[in-house]
Amino acid sequence: MAAISDINVTPIVDVMLMLLVIFILTAPVIRYGLDINLPKGNLDQQKTRQAVIVSLRRDGQVFIQDKKVDLEQVPKVLMTELAQMPASKVMIAADKRCSYEGVMELLGSVRSAGVEDVYLMTEPAKVLPKTR
Repeated sequence: MAAISDINVTPIVDVMLMLLVIFILTAPVIRYGLDINLPKGNLDQQKTRQAVIVSLRRDGQVFIQDKKVDLEQVPKVLMTELAQMPASKVMIAADKRCSYEGVMELLGSVRSAGVEDVYLMTEPAKVLPKTR
């Protein structure tokens, strides 16, 4: 009787498919930037992989990515970040309890760095089913 010398790859394929499913399910949960209580919105969600995130906390502290900066330093630090990641978007993540004035001051600082397109980050709103 001859010995079977084939390798059975079915278990390996099963494990790889399970890992793929796990990564697909956990990828949307991954958060970028600081933990900020964002307002809810139903605008199209922007991808944040190629984005410079400017965060505004409730207490008025400003962060670019994970670095704390003063409001006056935002244009300089933002230009440095954009030089390192040239094709990236700029997204503002402001706590929903921040004043409108604070968000507008931050937006003005971001625009003074020469950024034309600025996106505002929101949490996805719960979509209620339509009733007839």
